[in-house]
Formats: sequence, C-alpha cells, structure tokens
Amino acid sequence: MNTLNIADQQINYRRSGNGPPVLCLHCSSSHSGQFKPLIQSLQDRFTVFAPDVHGYGGSDAFPKDGNPWFYHDLKVIEALLEQFTEPAHIVGHSLGGALGYMAAQRWPDRFKSVTLIEPVLFMLLAQANSPFIAEGHYATSMVHGHLHLKLPEEAARSFMDFWADEGAFDAAPEHVQDYVVATVSRVADDWAGMLPNLPGTPKLEAVSQLTLPTLLMRGGATRRSAAAIVELLSERLPNAQLVEMEGMTHMAAATHPGVVNPHILQFIDAQSN
Repeated sequence: MNTLNIADQQINYRRSGNGPPVLCLHCSSSHSGQFKPLIQSLQDRFTVFAPDVHGYGGSDAFPKDGNPWFYHDLKVIEALLEQFTEPAHIVGHSLGGALGYMAAQRWPDRFKSVTLIEPVLFMLLAQANSPFIAEGHYATSMVHGHLHLKLPEEAARSFMDFWADEGAFDAAPEHVQDYVVATVSRVADDWAGMLPNLPGTPKLEAVSQLTLPTLLMRGGATRRSAAAIVELLSERLPNAQLVEMEGMTHMAAATHPGVVNPHILQFIDAQSN
C-alpha cells in the first residue's frame, strides 16, 4: 500500500499497472480491496489508483471539525490528481459514486470519463422533493439512533441489511461483521453528509453542467431511493448512458464483479479510443 498525508492524517491507497490513470472509489464500510477484480482487469493497460478514504481500510479518520465527509475526502482526490499526468477515468460505487460525482463536478478538466454505480446522492432526492427520500431518512435514523443508544452492532446490522437485504449482516462472516461494526461511526458521518443544505453540497440544478461521458449503473433489485437517484442523474446529465443490471442489488459492485465489471471495462475502453 502507498500512503498520503492529508492534514496530518495518513491515507492508504493502492496503485497498480501502467498507462492512463483510473481512479476507483469504494462504498461505505468498505475499502479499496473492493476493487481487486477490476484492478486486475485494468492494470495491463491502465494505472489504477484506489484509496481507502478517511476512516476506512488502513486510513485515519478525518478530524471532527464540523465539516462533512466530502470536504475531507475531496482532499484525498485532489492529492491523487497531483500524481496524474493526464485526465483520469473515475469509477465510484455508492459513497464512492457520490464522491466521484463531486470530484468530476469540481475538476471536470481532470477527468476523461465518469462511472457512477448507484451514487448515494440523497441530497438530490431531497432537493427534488422525491417521496423516496423517506428511505434515506429511515436508514439514517436507524444508524444514528442505535449509535446514540450505544448499540453499534445494531447500527451496523441496520445499515448492512438496508443495502444488502434483510439478514445480510447475520449471514456475513464474522470478520465482515466486525469490520462493519468498527466502521459504523464513519457510516453515520456518511449519512450526515447527505443533508441537502450543507456548504458545498451538490445541487440538483447543477447536474446538467457535468458534460463528461458518464456511465450510470443500477441494479434492477436495488432500493427505490437508489434507483431514483440514478434516474434523476440520467434525466439531467447531457452525456450519460444507463445500464440496468437485472436482479442485482445495491451491493452488486462488491458481490457480483463478474456482472458489473464488463460494463465498466467496455465503457472505459470506448472512452480511451
């Protein structure tokens, strides 16, 4: 693993391969290892960078200074961009999709294409007055409520079952359960950063300003809220294509890379020609 220093916090990241840069951003309660299969498929012709964002994997937590998670994690992206000599392809899943979207909006000239796998941009649902924002309100209240009552395992269970179906936490291996419990306070920070009126938060009216080639992906069996976010983006992004994966849930990028990754590879290759 390689390391960065961001405001005296150590950030770990993977770097593998040779060629144009690809930046991969993982979901909540995960880490850069989520992308090992994709890295293996890309590294013969691309240089792949995959950070553990603050508080996940081997990276330090961000300082609790009143700023939301994306304020700190965008600094990780900015530091990695300094290593690139040409525009990068960016791939993000869930939280990583939200971060990737924010990075592409902030530095559009630094990216060549954008792949967003169910980005959790719940603030866009709120701004659109979508009824599906209620799912996000429920999920975040379960996480924050259990943590307030000092029940981190229940917070972790509610989070994992929300995104990966009822019973997913109890069915997971012990080391996975332990990791989700250990990182659930950062999960709470992730949800807090989805509030619609935070300084620097994405705005619905600005979505159309992102003109980069964009691949939007969603599972056919995902949460209605996640599907609605992708729909909002699909309707507004001027240069986007949508892939719906039949029968897949929100966690398909981690659980079914054999289904998800071929679409990503085809898209990146097409944008590289």
